[in-house]
Amino acid sequence: YYASRAWLAYKGMGFPYGTFFVNLTGALLIGCFATAFDQADLASPPLRHLVLTGLLGSYTTFSTYIVDIYYLAKGQSWWSALVYGLGSLGGGLVCVGIGRYLALWLLA
Repeated sequence: YYASRAWLAYKGMGFPYGTFFVNLTGALLIGCFATAFDQADLASPPLRHLVLTGLLGSYTTFSTYIVDIYYLAKGQSWWSALVYGLGSLGGGLVCVGIGRYLALWLLA
């Protein structure tokens, strides 16, 4: 919520920058923590689920992502809806990869 408000104040209402930022940084953190947990055996399964699903899963938000796409498309901003929808998916995958790389680098 606060990230969305900050981006709204900075960039205006034309694009959901706050949700985009939160989802990409969440993907980066999930990639990093999941890899660290797998490689270094740093957490028990319950702690792993708490961090990955509970904390980082609640930090990101799929429902807001979907409703943002809906409102962009409803407002005839088809290009923005497409860029946001595919950019979030593709960017999320890239961020998970970067997070994985960072975790492996830090654990080396």
